[in-house]
Amino acid sequence: MRWFGGCVTSTPGVPSYVPEQDVSLVWEDPFPLWMVGEWSPDEIVFARSRSREAVLVGVCSLTRGELVKWLDSACLGGLPPWPGIYTVVVRDACSITVWTDPTHAAPLYYTNIEGGVVWASSSRALAAIHGSGLDLNWLGAMVCEPPIPPSGQRSAFADVDCIPPGYRMMFTRGKKPMAQQWWFAPNAVSSSEAATGFRWSLEKSVLARTTTVERISCDLSGGLDSTTLCLLAAGLIEVDRRVTGLTVRPASTDSGGDLDHARTVAFYRHNIRHSILGLTGEALPYSELEEIPPCDEPAPSTITTARHRVAYERLVDEGSQRHLTGDGGDALLIPPSAYLYELAHRARFVRLARDVHGWAKLADASPWPRVRELFVTAPDKRASPPWASNRAQELALDYPAWGAPDTSMTNAYVISDVRSIARTANADTQIAHSFGIHLDAPFMDRTVMDAALRFRLNDRGSPWQYKPQITDAFSDILPRNVRQRHTKGGTDVDHHHGLRAHLGPVKSLMDGWLAGHSLIQPSPMYTALDRAAIGLPSPFGEFEPAIALEAWARAVTAALPVKWTRAFPAHKATP
Repeated sequence: MRWFGGCVTSTPGVPSYVPEQDVSLVWEDPFPLWMVGEWSPDEIVFARSRSREAVLVGVCSLTRGELVKWLDSACLGGLPPWPGIYTVVVRDACSITVWTDPTHAAPLYYTNIEGGVVWASSSRALAAIHGSGLDLNWLGAMVCEPPIPPSGQRSAFADVDCIPPGYRMMFTRGKKPMAQQWWFAPNAVSSSEAATGFRWSLEKSVLARTTTVERISCDLSGGLDSTTLCLLAAGLIEVDRRVTGLTVRPASTDSGGDLDHARTVAFYRHNIRHSILGLTGEALPYSELEEIPPCDEPAPSTITTARHRVAYERLVDEGSQRHLTGDGGDALLIPPSAYLYELAHRARFVRLARDVHGWAKLADASPWPRVRELFVTAPDKRASPPWASNRAQELALDYPAWGAPDTSMTNAYVISDVRSIARTANADTQIAHSFGIHLDAPFMDRTVMDAALRFRLNDRGSPWQYKPQITDAFSDILPRNVRQRHTKGGTDVDHHHGLRAHLGPVKSLMDGWLAGHSLIQPSPMYTALDRAAIGLPSPFGEFEPAIALEAWARAVTAALPVKWTRAFPAHKATP
């Protein structure tokens, strides 16, 4: 696992906490900064100006000169709209300040120690300082509120707090850490201006990835998000380079649906090398759950870990140095149900009636339950799953969440969903890196989120328009059959088959760590699993997070903790 962090002691005479293994020191005292694991030169930008020093860690096309120019500015309140996902760290003679990513795709944590504070990009690493276990309040919230994981000031580990996304936190000797918001949601603009800005932002975000490596690959599922990224990457690279488009399909399927759309895209661009990966029964969902590695929190790919392992092995064989995914696109571009409440609040009843009817028609259901929900319950009121214990619900109530962003109701929900997904996707990035794959999601860039939030409510999706933000902005590069898609492919069939094949081990798994800590009731979970295994419509989005949580909790509690030493830094500084 690779990560970075630093230590701020209360007085110069107090030794710092430093990881013991595989560590390189970027800055020595005062305010040491270290990097753990393997980092490529294109992921670190170092600058020095006057009495300040700065380091940008992550994916960004920023040059050292541009970072120096920002460092020279009189006000360092916020970050310019640089494409990418990154953290900025600045130190001077008195303090060290970190700027967190607004989408939460590069989460940062801190913990109080005797005589100071240690901060890092890994909550699991920080928990090892105190020997802390898992935070039961966090786990209770995770059990009670799927599919969106809890987003609050705590981490998954006790005694380790999370620095809010879009904030800068200053660590000064002898003082409490001070956090200040630097990112704010943008205002809406006209449809043409929003579409132009969205295109520019996504192009720049993809360009930031294609210019830093020679061999790049993309998901090519046939859906709008991955197709757009793959076509952008193919159009932005030099004429003698190629993009590998990876399409994963069941081994028994050779045509139809998403696969046909993916083939159309590959045919559309001569420099897309189409790699089709046929999966056998060994890569079904729910396979290899006992083999997941320990991460900062459950990875979204936990249930399909076998599938992802096979895909990563294929990408290594293809020589990919960076792989782009469409993760985050759905949360960013498909309107949350809260937009219906906003329509009701604005008394836009004609549009409300039209959309409620449309969603009900798509779901082949009656619109009246949704109508009652709109005018009787609150948009954030969700019932806990039947397997959530009373203790889990009590713990979830005590979990401190951040307040809603100062923006419209719809944007607040979009931001919350993107941040939850981006933060958990960081665990997938950690897993992919263990295979030698640098996983990247341009839709989770701050600049892309900014651009998506500028679309007015009328210019976003509805039952009658699927992701018009993409189809309008990229109408000239998307093949017609892809541009006219109104849905995305589903994977429920694979999950039914996988659960049927692994029903016994999964049920045994669920009578484990969570049940032992009285967070779930196994019996209702068994009922849901049995129904899904025989092919009945099932709430995969509710019980799969609990299964992933159980597998992750076992992996984390069984893993060896990160080792720390407390001494004055003795490593040679390596900017």
